[in-house]
Amino acid sequence: MAAVWLSGVLLFVKTTLATAHDPIHTYDATAGVGQFNGSYVKPFFEKLQNPNPEYRYRVMPYSIHAIVYNLVVNSLYSTVSPPINCEGRNCDSYLLTGGLIMATPLPPTIYPSYPLILIHDVPASQLEFRRGLSDEDTFSEGDCTVYGSEGFLIGVRFCVANSRVAHGSLIAGIYVCTNGTRQGECLTNGVIPNITTTFSIYNRRASVITARSNFSIMSVSSIGPPTQDLNINLAAYRTALDWLLDFNATGIPAPSSIAERFWNTQDLLLNEVWSIELYQTLQSIVAFPIWQFNPNNFGNPDLAAQEIVSTLPPEFYTNASIVAPYTKIVVNRDMFIAFLVLESIVLAFIWIVLLYIWIARSHLPIISSYPLIDFVLKTRNAASSGPLSPLDTASRDILCASDKDIRSSLRDTQVFSLSKRRGLGLKTGRCGDKSVAGG
Repeated sequence: MAAVWLSGVLLFVKTTLATAHDPIHTYDATAGVGQFNGSYVKPFFEKLQNPNPEYRYRVMPYSIHAIVYNLVVNSLYSTVSPPINCEGRNCDSYLLTGGLIMATPLPPTIYPSYPLILIHDVPASQLEFRRGLSDEDTFSEGDCTVYGSEGFLIGVRFCVANSRVAHGSLIAGIYVCTNGTRQGECLTNGVIPNITTTFSIYNRRASVITARSNFSIMSVSSIGPPTQDLNINLAAYRTALDWLLDFNATGIPAPSSIAERFWNTQDLLLNEVWSIELYQTLQSIVAFPIWQFNPNNFGNPDLAAQEIVSTLPPEFYTNASIVAPYTKIVVNRDMFIAFLVLESIVLAFIWIVLLYIWIARSHLPIISSYPLIDFVLKTRNAASSGPLSPLDTASRDILCASDKDIRSSLRDTQVFSLSKRRGLGLKTGRCGDKSVAGG
């Protein structure tokens, strides 16, 4: 009994609750965020300029300018993910899957009681950031570009380069020009407020759960192994960042530019805690080209809105399911094995006892309608030894006798009362052809 109780307790040790999803409808889709493709950059700019070829500024859609501010922490596109090769408070990692908002086509409106959509096995880009630079990592003049405007003090110097320390990683930083810019030079008055990072890009595959109500990514249900992207086209990557940050070329006033965000918060940049939001903006800036110029975003000139095109790489073709969540109990594997072992021991013991009883069972006498005779003649004295008495012989012969057999065997038997001198006596009689003697 103790083993049964113990096995029941062990079964629920380390038991957890997990959320699973019940699908009701599945449809074909394209989704995900793939590798940065530098060949998309120039054709994309030309596509933007073609409607107004004589427009003297670069075209910068507001939709892009608005997204950059918090891309990596925007739950429409990204989720926080466990880091791969760094740890500690200065390590941040984000998984860009694009979610439902970058899936084609738009989700169907059927089954409104099912609140979620599961997008199966799509490409994803994981960006891992380590705040600051190693001592051996520095920027050269060719790695940096100054962005400023005459008549405004607003100006920054943005730098990006390959890391000399972390193979395959990039380094990036923004340095505030506290006194503005002049002829492409960053003017400062001593301390230069700045924020820098070392980041790596990994390619993965993931399945994501998204909300139908607001398209937010709710969770990542599965994720594949990471492969670091070691072949970033740095020249095209810089061109994409330059298009994003050069507010003079796009005709955006300096107070409305991305540079203003850093110039106007110089004091915050001097404190590691207070500058967390600004650091996320820097992370979003360096993540922008990866997000914009992957095959499944409109940086790809061949991508169509709300139509599944046939020109995407095969890894972007998948399916999505309308699902509803439910909670299931997950039993720990080791505890389940212990439960089976203990239950098996108990069951084996029970079967062994039953088998023994069946094999070693004794033949019980038949109970007749004569209890006194059953008691006298059908009981055995296990403590007796020596030769059998005539009464024992009679008991053995009548052990399995029925009522009729008893009457037949004992028809001539006489029973005497207890004698003070001699005790119980039985007169000799006949039971069939056999004699029964007592004295």
